[in-house]
Amino acid sequence: MAYLTINGVDCSKYVSILKVGKEQKFQGRESAAGNLMVKAINSKYIIEVGFRAMFADEMAVLYPLIDKLTVKVAFRHPQTGALTTCNCVLTKTLLEYYTIQADGDIIYKPFSVQFNQM
Repeated sequence: MAYLTINGVDCSKYVSILKVGKEQKFQGRESAAGNLMVKAINSKYIIEVGFRAMFADEMAVLYPLIDKLTVKVAFRHPQTGALTTCNCVLTKTLLEYYTIQADGDIIYKPFSVQFNQM
C-alpha cells in the first residue's frame, strides 16, 4: 500500500520517516462580559518526510518531484489510514552527496523535506 505519493508518483519505497502534523489558526477575543471567545479560522497539514540514502538512479526519479515550489502530496492519514491528498508548498530541501565511489556510483545521504498545505 502506498503511504506517500508526490504528484501522483508513489514514493513510499524511498521513505524512512513520515511525520504528519496539523497547524491550527484561531482568532480569540474577549466579550463585554470578560469571557474569552475562540473561533477556529483554518487548519493545515504539515508533512515532514525523511528519505533514506539513495543511489543516483533513484534520486533521478525522486528529484524532479521535489524540485518544485508546489506539489500535490497524498499521505497516509494517521486517524483513518486512508490516503489524504492536499496541495502543498515545499519549504525545505537540502541534498547532500554522501560518497562518490571509485566506479562512479554516487550515493546521497538520507535527507528530509517539509511540505506545508496551501
